[in-house]
Parts: sequence; structure tokens; C-alpha cells
Amino acid sequence: MDVYEDHYEILGLPSGKNGAKITLKEITKAYKAKALLLHPDKNPFDSKAKAKFQRLKSSYDVLKDDNTRKLFDKKLSNIIAKRRKMESDLARKKRKKEEEVAKSARAAAKAKEETKTAAKAAAEAEKAAKRVATNAEEEAKTAAEAASIAATIAKEKATAAAKAKERARAATKAKEKANAAAKAAAEAADFHVLKKESERANDTNKKDKSNQYSFSDSDSTDISSSSSPSWSSFSSDSSSC
Repeated sequence: MDVYEDHYEILGLPSGKNGAKITLKEITKAYKAKALLLHPDKNPFDSKAKAKFQRLKSSYDVLKDDNTRKLFDKKLSNIIAKRRKMESDLARKKRKKEEEVAKSARAAAKAKEETKTAAKAAAEAEKAAKRVATNAEEEAKTAAEAASIAATIAKEKATAAAKAKERARAATKAKEKANAAAKAAAEAADFHVLKKESERANDTNKKDKSNQYSFSDSDSTDISSSSSPSWSSFSSDSSSC
């Protein structure tokens, strides 16, 4: 007797606890129905018909005997219990595996979301860095332009200061020349005044001398008025004058 074959199923009957409740009459009826279908005379072209029929008869022999049936029911119950336990273990392992797969899927989804978030943050950071770089570049450009303008203004101021300094030196020189000219003019004026005074003094001296000579001639004329003057005395007087 093969305990690993379910004789109830071979006869087309319910198995397990429901099979144990089936009567001998029901077993015989099921056997006869199956025997008509599986008999080799009914299946001449099936090479396995004889083996199928013998298997059917063997299952019927087990179930129609009360002792062999009880022994089979006991062993079948153990087999079913083991199968159920195995199926339960498999189901538990399957659930565990599914949970692990689901957990892995959730972790993968979370990692994907975190990666997406990190990529988005990196993109935002890159954009922010570009904005900062652009602002810094613009500020540097503005600062350079301001520095250039300041340098130009400083250069212009320096040029203006140099020109002002040059004008100041020129003004100083002009002032010095003007002062020198004024001094020279003053000195010239003083010299002219002195010259005029000297000339007036000379003229005065000459007039005084002339007056002296005139006074002397008058006296001589008075003294010698009684006699006619000679040509020699006239010439002497003329030469003296």
C-alpha cells in the first residue's frame, strides 16, 4: 500500500476528514463508476489503461477493508497534517519573503525618492551657485568699472592739480616779474626824479652863476660909464658870458 497516494482522490471521492465519513456503499459505487471508464477493454488505444485500472482496483481494495482503511486514514491524516504544516511554513516563508520584497521595494522607493530629492537639491544648489557666481561677476564688473571711473577721476584731478600748480608757479613768476618791473619802474622813477632834481639844481646853479656874472658886469659898467668901452673889453665880457 502506497501511503503517498490518496486512494479517495483516485476513486474521485473527497479526502481527509470528509473521506473518513464516506460509507462503503459510496466507495463501491464510486469504484464501479470509475472502473467502467478506466477498464482496458474501454480504452484499447491507451497503453497505460491497464496500469490505471490496477491502480484504481488497488485503491478500492484498501478502502473496502475496514482495517486497511483505518490504517490509511491515520497515515493520510498524518500526511495531511505534515502537508498543512509544510504549506503553512511555505505560506509563512512566502509572506516573509513578500514582506522582505515589499520592505526592499519601500526602501528602494525611499532611496529613489531621496535620490530624487538629493538631485533636486543639488540642482537647486547648482542654480544658487550659478546665481551667486553671476552676481559676484556682475559685482566684480561693477567694481572694476567704478575703479576705472575713480582712476579716471583721480587722473583728471591729478592733471587739474598739476595744471593748477603750474598756473600757480606761472602766477608766482608773473607776480615776481611784476614786482621786479614795479621795482624797476620805481627805481626808474626815482632816478628820473633825481635826474630832474639834479637838472633843476644844475639849472639853478647856472642861473645863480649867470646872475653873479650879470651883477659884476653892471658894476663895471657903472664904474666905467664915463668913458666909452673898448672892443677888447666887450669881447672879454661876451666871452665870459
